[in-house]
Amino acid sequence: MIVLIVKPFNVSAQVFEKGNFAGLEEMKKSERLFNKVAPMGVNDIMMAVQYRHTSLPPLALPITSFDGLADGTIDRGNMEQWAQYTSGKFTNVPIQGDHYFVSSRYREVLHLCKLQLYKECAIERQRNSVQNSAIPHL
Repeated sequence: MIVLIVKPFNVSAQVFEKGNFAGLEEMKKSERLFNKVAPMGVNDIMMAVQYRHTSLPPLALPITSFDGLADGTIDRGNMEQWAQYTSGKFTNVPIQGDHYFVSSRYREVLHLCKLQLYKECAIERQRNSVQNSAIPHL
């Protein structure tokens, strides 16, 4: 069980400043926002610190990743590492915005997800159609 003790706003803000936390400037403007987001940030940090990687074979399905072009929390190109987790197609889609681009560009992200799914479904239907046509009908 993890117990989160929320420190006063200015103390918690100093802790967050020592790390590379997206949206810190926005959170500093609103104590209410900070108090709402800080516990999630702490949970993210705990998860990252406690994570232990287990090697598994790549997934046999396509992976699409999205990243914000103005995201200062990761180096450009880091999302390309997702390619190693698929034996299928990998696509990275950069989106205008920072680390939290999904909250402001969610319609665009949903639209792009639908397009990717439609493309992959069409490819799979075509693949199945070709395979089925090779099977003699009795």
